[in-house]
Amino acid sequence: MNFDQLRTFQAVATTRNFTKAARKVFLSQPAVSLQIKALETACGVRLFDRSGKKVQLTPEGELLLTKTIKITADLREIEVLFEEISNLKKGRLEIATSAVFGTYFLPLTIGKFNSEYPGIEIKLNNVNSHEVISMLLAGKIDFGFGGLEENEPEITSILIHEEPLIAVVGSSHPLATVKTVNIEDLISAPLIWRENGTQILKKLEEWLAKNNTNFSTKSFIELRNVETAKRLLEGGFGLTIIPQTAVERELATGLLTKINLQGLDIKATYFLHCPNNRHLSKSAEVFLSLLPETVSLSHGKNCNLEFLKNI
Repeated sequence: MNFDQLRTFQAVATTRNFTKAARKVFLSQPAVSLQIKALETACGVRLFDRSGKKVQLTPEGELLLTKTIKITADLREIEVLFEEISNLKKGRLEIATSAVFGTYFLPLTIGKFNSEYPGIEIKLNNVNSHEVISMLLAGKIDFGFGGLEENEPEITSILIHEEPLIAVVGSSHPLATVKTVNIEDLISAPLIWRENGTQILKKLEEWLAKNNTNFSTKSFIELRNVETAKRLLEGGFGLTIIPQTAVERELATGLLTKINLQGLDIKATYFLHCPNNRHLSKSAEVFLSLLPETVSLSHGKNCNLEFLKNI
């Protein structure tokens, strides 16, 4: 029994198809069949039932699959150790980020990191703040950025930036010329929400509740994409409350107009989320050290390399 056989077994077990498994592990189908046969001989049991149209795991195969999943996770930790030894010449970095931070803060850092370490593959998952936490708890990412600080003992959340949330409309919208907009005026301007799981929606709901405001659901449209929200505003539809960084270009060019919404005093916050149950890889540490060098962050000093090493 060897690791290649276990890796091939896991590929067949998860795809339930020898052809798909062969593509996944970059082998020919006959080679996959030989490895599975050798593994079954070594274990002294049948791992798959091939009698039907589909490949099914036997009870012994199900047991082995639970073990190979743990072995694969342990192997990932070994790969991290060797990644440090290899001076970042190769590797993989998995990041999850909320939409605003991923769109308006990370591109310059990713560009600089890639120019200095082109052999490191980066996968950027654009999700909402709640999903960032979920992916980190599931061990799917190295670290993440999100707007919500959740009480999770397995995660350290570090504040790295905060900025005002502002109200904006299209420059042709009637409210664009109003000196001060009252909260009651929002009823005549459909409000563009962010989807559940985002810090903006959570903070906006808290602010509306604090001001004893009860809108009809007809006054809202819910969107996941920030750019779509901005295009709607440019077309004259509604109003949104959004981090200032996300609309700086549109405000400067006159496509959108910031309005003075009475009583609006909310800040967008962005946290770096790191796992407590495993060390950051060297590539993760280097990436985070580049962040305050490439982007203006109100709390950029919190991306301290020595501090992160001790998480």
